[in-house]
Amino acid sequence: MFRWGCLLLGFASIVMGIVGYAMHPSIATDASELTVTEAVNALHDHDRIFVTVAGRLDMKRRIYSSLCERPLFAGRPTDQVYEINASLTAAELQSYLGNHVQLPASLGPGEVLARVVTKEEGDESVRGERIFSPVVGSGGFLWAVSPLFDGGDPRRQHWGEKTEFSGVLTRFDDISENIGSYRLELNLKEIRRVAEEELSAKIPNDALLLIDDVVKTSSGHFRVPIIDSGDAIFVMPFYEDQTSPSWADAGSVQGLMWVWPSDTDSSADLEGVLGHELPERYGVIHHDETADDHNRKTTFGLKLFTGLGGGMLLVAMMLFLIRRKTR
Repeated sequence: MFRWGCLLLGFASIVMGIVGYAMHPSIATDASELTVTEAVNALHDHDRIFVTVAGRLDMKRRIYSSLCERPLFAGRPTDQVYEINASLTAAELQSYLGNHVQLPASLGPGEVLARVVTKEEGDESVRGERIFSPVVGSGGFLWAVSPLFDGGDPRRQHWGEKTEFSGVLTRFDDISENIGSYRLELNLKEIRRVAEEELSAKIPNDALLLIDDVVKTSSGHFRVPIIDSGDAIFVMPFYEDQTSPSWADAGSVQGLMWVWPSDTDSSADLEGVLGHELPERYGVIHHDETADDHNRKTTFGLKLFTGLGGGMLLVAMMLFLIRRKTR
Protein backbone atom coordinates (compact mmCIF):
# COMPACT_ATOMS: atom_id res chain seq x y z
CA MET A 1 0.00 0.00 0.00
CA PHE A 2 2.83 2.38 0.89
CA ARG A 3 4.46 1.72 -2.49
CA TRP A 4 1.31 2.61 -4.39
CA GLY A 5 0.78 5.71 -2.25
CA CYS A 6 4.30 6.94 -3.04
CA LEU A 7 3.75 6.18 -6.71
CA LEU A 8 0.47 8.08 -6.94
CA LEU A 9 1.67 11.05 -4.87
CA GLY A 10 4.86 11.20 -6.91
CA PHE A 11 2.97 11.33 -10.20
CA ALA A 12 0.55 13.92 -8.80
CA SER A 13 3.40 16.14 -7.54
CA ILE A 14 5.17 16.05 -10.89
CA VAL A 15 1.96 16.82 -12.81
CA MET A 16 1.14 19.73 -10.50
CA GLY A 17 4.71 21.00 -10.84
CA ILE A 18 4.45 20.92 -14.65
CA VAL A 19 1.09 22.74 -14.50
CA GLY A 20 2.67 25.30 -12.17
CA TYR A 21 5.49 25.92 -14.63
CA ALA A 22 2.92 26.43 -17.39
CA MET A 23 0.86 28.84 -15.30
CA HIS A 24 3.87 30.83 -14.03
CA PRO A 25 6.30 31.20 -16.92
CA SER A 26 9.57 33.03 -16.33
CA ILE A 27 9.53 36.79 -16.81
CA ALA A 28 12.01 38.48 -19.15
CA THR A 29 14.92 39.72 -17.05
CA ASP A 30 15.67 42.79 -19.16
CA ALA A 31 13.44 45.70 -18.16
CA SER A 32 11.16 47.00 -20.92
CA GLU A 33 11.72 50.76 -21.22
CA LEU A 34 8.28 52.32 -21.57
CA THR A 35 6.64 55.71 -21.60
CA VAL A 36 3.64 56.17 -19.31
CA THR A 37 1.27 55.64 -22.24
CA GLU A 38 3.09 52.48 -23.31
CA ALA A 39 3.01 51.18 -19.74
CA VAL A 40 -0.77 51.74 -19.57
CA ASN A 41 -1.20 49.88 -22.86
CA ALA A 42 0.95 47.00 -21.55
CA LEU A 43 -1.65 46.37 -18.83
CA HIS A 44 -3.84 44.63 -21.40
CA ASP A 45 -1.10 42.22 -22.54
CA HIS A 46 0.66 41.16 -19.33
CA ASP A 47 -0.04 39.92 -15.82
CA ARG A 48 3.54 40.66 -14.70
CA ILE A 49 6.26 42.54 -16.55
CA PHE A 50 9.65 43.98 -15.56
CA VAL A 51 9.64 47.63 -16.61
CA THR A 52 11.38 50.97 -16.50
CA VAL A 53 8.68 53.62 -16.82
CA ALA A 54 9.63 57.17 -17.74
CA GLY A 55 7.15 58.86 -15.43
CA ARG A 56 7.03 61.01 -12.33
CA LEU A 57 5.27 60.11 -9.09
CA ASP A 58 2.40 62.11 -7.59
CA MET A 59 3.84 62.23 -4.08
CA LYS A 60 0.97 64.45 -2.89
CA ARG A 61 -1.47 61.56 -3.31
CA ARG A 62 0.04 58.85 -1.17
CA ILE A 63 -2.16 55.87 -0.35
CA TYR A 64 -1.20 54.07 2.84
CA SER A 65 -1.51 50.50 4.06
CA SER A 66 -4.40 50.36 6.53
CA LEU A 67 -4.07 49.27 10.16
CA CYS A 68 -6.98 46.84 9.77
CA GLU A 69 -7.95 43.98 7.49
CA ARG A 70 -10.65 46.00 5.71
CA PRO A 71 -10.46 48.47 4.20
CA LEU A 72 -6.96 47.63 2.99
CA PHE A 73 -5.95 51.24 2.34
CA ALA A 74 -6.02 54.54 4.18
CA GLY A 75 -5.79 58.08 2.89
CA ARG A 76 -3.72 59.37 5.80
CA PRO A 77 -0.28 58.30 7.10
CA THR A 78 -0.63 55.32 9.42
CA ASP A 79 2.47 56.02 11.51
CA GLN A 80 0.69 58.51 13.77
CA VAL A 81 -2.41 58.88 15.96
CA TYR A 82 -5.20 61.35 15.11
CA GLU A 83 -7.54 63.04 17.56
CA ILE A 84 -11.09 63.23 16.25
CA ASN A 85 -14.49 64.10 17.72
CA ALA A 86 -17.99 62.77 17.26
CA SER A 87 -19.28 66.02 15.75
CA LEU A 88 -17.30 65.56 12.53
CA THR A 89 -19.36 64.99 9.40
CA ALA A 90 -19.69 61.50 7.95
CA ALA A 91 -17.27 62.35 5.15
CA GLU A 92 -14.73 63.77 7.63
CA LEU A 93 -14.92 60.68 9.83
CA GLN A 94 -14.59 58.34 6.84
CA SER A 95 -11.36 60.08 5.86
CA TYR A 96 -9.80 58.47 8.96
CA LEU A 97 -10.75 54.89 8.02
CA GLY A 98 -7.92 52.48 8.70
CA ASN A 99 -6.12 54.95 10.98
CA HIS A 100 -5.42 54.93 14.71
CA VAL A 101 -7.60 57.61 16.29
CA GLN A 102 -8.26 59.03 19.74
CA LEU A 103 -11.84 60.00 20.48
CA PRO A 104 -12.77 62.14 23.52
CA ALA A 105 -16.42 61.19 23.93
CA SER A 106 -19.00 59.47 26.08
CA LEU A 107 -21.16 56.51 25.20
CA GLY A 108 -24.92 56.48 24.94
CA PRO A 109 -27.14 54.54 27.35
CA GLY A 110 -27.51 50.84 26.73
CA GLU A 111 -25.21 48.38 25.08
CA VAL A 112 -25.21 45.37 22.80
CA LEU A 113 -23.35 42.38 24.24
CA ALA A 114 -21.77 39.91 21.84
CA ARG A 115 -20.13 36.77 23.19
CA VAL A 116 -16.91 35.72 21.50
CA VAL A 117 -16.74 32.00 20.88
CA THR A 118 -14.53 29.46 19.20
CA LYS A 119 -15.40 25.95 18.09
CA GLU A 120 -13.31 23.04 19.34
CA GLU A 121 -14.21 19.57 18.05
CA GLY A 122 -17.78 20.67 17.37
CA ASP A 123 -18.31 22.32 20.76
CA GLU A 124 -18.38 26.09 21.25
CA SER A 125 -16.07 27.54 23.86
CA VAL A 126 -16.80 31.05 25.18
CA ARG A 127 -13.68 33.22 25.18
CA GLY A 128 -15.29 36.38 26.54
CA GLU A 129 -17.46 39.19 25.24
CA ARG A 130 -17.33 42.54 23.50
CA ILE A 131 -19.61 45.51 24.14
CA PHE A 132 -21.05 47.72 21.40
CA SER A 133 -22.26 51.22 22.31
CA PRO A 134 -23.22 54.30 20.30
CA VAL A 135 -21.07 57.42 20.69
CA VAL A 136 -23.00 60.41 22.01
CA GLY A 137 -23.29 63.21 19.46
CA SER A 138 -22.77 61.06 16.38
CA GLY A 139 -26.44 60.46 15.63
CA GLY A 140 -25.89 56.70 15.72
CA PHE A 141 -23.37 56.91 12.88
CA LEU A 142 -20.34 56.16 15.10
CA TRP A 143 -20.13 53.25 17.54
CA ALA A 144 -17.39 52.00 19.86
CA VAL A 145 -16.63 48.36 20.57
CA SER A 146 -14.77 47.23 23.66
CA PRO A 147 -11.67 45.07 23.89
CA LEU A 148 -12.26 41.37 24.47
CA PHE A 149 -13.25 40.99 28.14
CA ASP A 150 -13.32 37.68 29.99
CA GLY A 151 -15.61 37.07 32.93
CA GLY A 152 -13.19 38.24 35.60
CA ASP A 153 -11.81 41.35 33.88
CA PRO A 154 -12.40 44.37 36.19
CA ARG A 155 -12.28 46.73 33.20
CA ARG A 156 -15.53 45.21 31.97
CA GLN A 157 -17.67 47.03 34.56
CA HIS A 158 -16.25 50.47 33.88
CA TRP A 159 -15.60 50.45 30.14
CA GLY A 160 -18.86 52.30 29.38
CA GLU A 161 -17.84 55.10 31.76
CA LYS A 162 -14.70 56.00 29.81
CA THR A 163 -14.40 59.51 28.37
CA GLU A 164 -11.70 58.75 25.80
CA PHE A 165 -11.33 55.87 23.36
CA SER A 166 -8.35 54.88 21.27
CA GLY A 167 -8.11 52.39 18.44
CA VAL A 168 -8.63 51.76 14.74
CA LEU A 169 -11.55 53.35 12.91
CA THR A 170 -13.28 50.87 10.59
CA ARG A 171 -16.58 50.32 8.81
CA PHE A 172 -19.25 48.64 10.91
CA ASP A 173 -19.97 46.29 8.01
CA ASP A 174 -16.39 44.94 8.22
CA ILE A 175 -16.79 43.49 11.72
CA SER A 176 -16.04 39.92 10.69
CA GLU A 177 -12.71 40.88 9.09
CA ASN A 178 -11.52 43.30 11.76
CA ILE A 179 -12.49 42.03 15.21
CA GLY A 180 -10.18 39.59 16.89
CA SER A 181 -9.18 36.02 16.22
CA TYR A 182 -12.43 34.51 17.43
CA ARG A 183 -15.95 34.53 16.06
CA LEU A 184 -18.65 36.83 17.43
CA GLU A 185 -21.72 34.88 18.47
CA LEU A 186 -23.89 37.57 16.84
CA ASN A 187 -23.46 38.35 13.17
CA LEU A 188 -23.80 41.84 11.73
CA LYS A 189 -27.51 41.45 10.99
CA GLU A 190 -28.21 40.23 14.53
CA ILE A 191 -26.24 43.08 16.11
CA ARG A 192 -28.35 45.54 14.11
CA ARG A 193 -31.54 43.76 15.21
CA VAL A 194 -30.59 43.74 18.91
CA ALA A 195 -29.60 47.43 18.77
CA GLU A 196 -32.94 48.36 17.24
CA GLU A 197 -35.09 46.16 19.50
CA GLU A 198 -33.33 46.77 22.82
CA LEU A 199 -31.78 50.23 22.41
CA SER A 200 -34.14 51.73 19.82
CA ALA A 201 -30.98 52.60 17.94
CA LYS A 202 -30.74 51.92 14.23
CA ILE A 203 -27.24 51.24 12.92
CA PRO A 204 -27.07 52.75 9.41
CA ASN A 205 -25.45 50.84 6.55
CA ASP A 206 -22.56 53.31 6.40
CA ALA A 207 -21.97 53.38 10.17
CA LEU A 208 -18.41 53.44 11.47
CA LEU A 209 -16.90 51.50 14.35
CA LEU A 210 -14.01 52.44 16.63
CA ILE A 211 -12.29 49.29 17.87
CA ASP A 212 -11.14 50.34 21.35
CA ASP A 213 -7.95 48.28 21.55
CA VAL A 214 -4.31 49.14 22.03
CA VAL A 215 -2.89 49.67 18.56
CA LYS A 216 0.64 50.06 17.26
CA THR A 217 1.08 52.45 14.38
CA SER A 218 2.58 51.15 11.17
CA SER A 219 5.77 52.15 9.39
CA GLY A 220 3.74 54.34 7.05
CA HIS A 221 4.17 52.22 3.91
CA PHE A 222 2.39 53.76 0.95
CA ARG A 223 1.81 53.57 -2.78
CA VAL A 224 1.59 56.51 -5.18
CA PRO A 225 0.10 56.92 -8.67
CA ILE A 226 2.26 57.81 -11.67
CA ILE A 227 1.36 61.22 -13.06
CA ASP A 228 -0.58 61.15 -16.37
CA SER A 229 -1.39 57.43 -16.04
CA GLY A 230 -5.04 58.13 -15.26
CA ASP A 231 -4.54 56.34 -11.93
CA ALA A 232 -3.86 53.15 -13.89
CA ILE A 233 -0.32 52.64 -12.56
CA PHE A 234 0.89 52.89 -8.98
CA VAL A 235 4.29 52.42 -7.38
CA MET A 236 4.88 50.75 -4.04
CA PRO A 237 8.11 51.96 -2.39
CA PHE A 238 8.63 49.01 -0.05
CA TYR A 239 11.60 49.09 2.33
CA GLU A 240 12.82 52.49 1.18
CA ASP A 241 12.93 55.75 3.12
CA GLN A 242 9.20 56.35 3.43
CA THR A 243 9.55 60.10 3.90
CA SER A 244 11.31 60.95 0.66
CA PRO A 245 12.31 57.98 -1.52
CA SER A 246 15.57 58.72 -3.32
CA TRP A 247 14.10 57.70 -6.66
CA ALA A 248 10.91 59.77 -6.36
CA ASP A 249 12.16 62.70 -8.43
CA ALA A 250 14.36 60.74 -10.83
CA GLY A 251 11.84 60.93 -13.69
CA SER A 252 11.59 57.15 -14.06
CA VAL A 253 10.98 54.11 -11.92
CA GLN A 254 12.03 50.50 -12.38
CA GLY A 255 10.49 47.38 -10.94
CA LEU A 256 8.21 44.44 -11.46
CA MET A 257 4.73 45.60 -12.49
CA TRP A 258 1.91 43.36 -11.27
CA VAL A 259 -1.37 43.78 -13.13
CA TRP A 260 -4.72 43.43 -11.32
CA PRO A 261 -8.39 43.48 -12.35
CA SER A 262 -10.54 46.22 -10.83
CA ASP A 263 -13.37 43.89 -9.74
CA THR A 264 -11.76 42.73 -6.47
CA ASP A 265 -12.29 43.76 -2.84
CA SER A 266 -8.81 45.27 -2.66
CA SER A 267 -9.55 47.33 -5.77
CA ALA A 268 -12.78 48.57 -4.19
CA ASP A 269 -10.82 49.66 -1.11
CA LEU A 270 -8.34 51.49 -3.34
CA GLU A 271 -11.21 53.20 -5.14
CA GLY A 272 -12.58 54.31 -1.77
CA VAL A 273 -9.40 56.28 -1.09
CA LEU A 274 -9.05 57.58 -4.65
CA GLY A 275 -12.67 58.73 -4.77
CA HIS A 276 -13.31 57.29 -8.22
CA GLU A 277 -13.36 54.00 -10.13
CA LEU A 278 -10.20 52.32 -11.37
CA PRO A 279 -9.65 51.29 -14.99
CA GLU A 280 -10.59 47.71 -15.88
CA ARG A 281 -6.97 46.67 -15.29
CA TYR A 282 -4.35 48.57 -13.32
CA GLY A 283 -0.71 48.02 -12.48
CA VAL A 284 1.32 48.19 -9.28
CA ILE A 285 5.09 48.49 -9.70
CA HIS A 286 7.16 46.97 -6.88
CA HIS A 287 10.14 49.22 -7.34
CA ASP A 288 12.56 47.01 -5.43
CA GLU A 289 11.61 43.72 -7.11
CA THR A 290 13.42 42.51 -10.22
CA ALA A 291 12.43 39.81 -12.69
CA ASP A 292 15.36 37.71 -11.44
CA ASP A 293 14.01 37.95 -7.88
CA HIS A 294 10.56 36.91 -8.99
CA ASN A 295 11.74 34.05 -11.20
CA ARG A 296 13.97 32.73 -8.43
CA LYS A 297 11.18 32.78 -5.82
CA THR A 298 8.60 31.28 -8.17
CA THR A 299 10.72 28.51 -9.64
CA PHE A 300 12.16 27.48 -6.28
CA GLY A 301 8.77 26.30 -5.05
CA LEU A 302 7.92 24.62 -8.33
CA LYS A 303 11.30 22.86 -8.51
CA LEU A 304 10.89 21.72 -4.92
CA PHE A 305 7.46 20.33 -5.77
CA THR A 306 8.61 18.40 -8.84
CA GLY A 307 11.78 17.28 -7.06
CA LEU A 308 9.73 15.89 -4.20
CA GLY A 309 7.52 14.09 -6.70
CA GLY A 310 10.55 12.60 -8.43
CA GLY A 311 11.95 11.46 -5.10
CA MET A 312 8.68 9.75 -4.18
CA LEU A 313 8.61 8.00 -7.56
CA LEU A 314 12.15 6.78 -7.00
CA VAL A 315 11.26 5.43 -3.55
CA ALA A 316 8.20 3.70 -5.00
CA MET A 317 10.21 2.08 -7.79
CA MET A 318 12.86 0.87 -5.32
CA LEU A 319 10.17 -0.65 -3.10
CA PHE A 320 8.60 -2.41 -6.08
CA LEU A 321 12.05 -3.74 -7.07
CA ILE A 322 12.80 -4.99 -3.54
CA ARG A 323 9.40 -6.65 -3.35
CA ARG A 324 9.99 -8.39 -6.66
CA LYS A 325 13.44 -9.71 -5.59
CA THR A 326 12.15 -11.08 -2.30
CA ARG A 327 9.43 -13.15 -3.89
